[in-house]
Amino acid sequence: GVGGTSGGAIRTERGIYAWPGCRTFIPELVGTSVDCSDGTTTDDGYIDVSMDTWVACLLSNLQPELNPGQAAEPVPTIFGPIIGYQRGCPSLDMNDYILFKQYGISAFRMDRTMGPLIQSGVTTSLTTGEANLNRRRMADFIQDSLASRYNQLAKMVARQSIKDTLLSETDAFLSDLLAEGNPDAQRISGYSIDDKTLNTQSLASQGIWVIRVVVQMLQTLDTIVLASEVG
Repeated sequence: GVGGTSGGAIRTERGIYAWPGCRTFIPELVGTSVDCSDGTTTDDGYIDVSMDTWVACLLSNLQPELNPGQAAEPVPTIFGPIIGYQRGCPSLDMNDYILFKQYGISAFRMDRTMGPLIQSGVTTSLTTGEANLNRRRMADFIQDSLASRYNQLAKMVARQSIKDTLLSETDAFLSDLLAEGNPDAQRISGYSIDDKTLNTQSLASQGIWVIRVVVQMLQTLDTIVLASEVG
């Protein structure tokens, strides 16, 4: 889910706080009185809206392994109609955005060169390992994709040939994500498949067979440091 405020919800790696709100222009609202975020009203079509729908729209158009805090496409296209912060928004500096990230807030920022963007693509969870939004989205993508492949063979007799087919399907999907020999198509940095460690006779007697998949994501360049020396 995506939240439109900076607090008051249960923290979870599936939850997103998106704050502050932003301002956009809706020509159809020209001449219609609309409440503003600072308590005033306007009828010029320039309205204040929360960031939740904008973030949801961005995520629906972004590959799961990508950081929604990036400035590259599709961010400029999706956020193009945003023209500034909501009315009444306090002045924010980098210290504020550092705190936003620490408290699990995917904060909206107007960059002076790149325009509107999300400063940090984080979830509301403060648990170590659950902060990065792209990690949870990529895990969902991999799990859902493999589950749909496994469903085709569910309830089949547990012949070794069926198990081999499931392993082959798993390897084929992950191999496509790894894209060895095609760096521009690479989406993960590595993976392993294990059908031995977690399987026991007890599980087998219950009709359960476990495929353990470990995937290493590609890192994102969250911080780019320029170490320059000018003489």
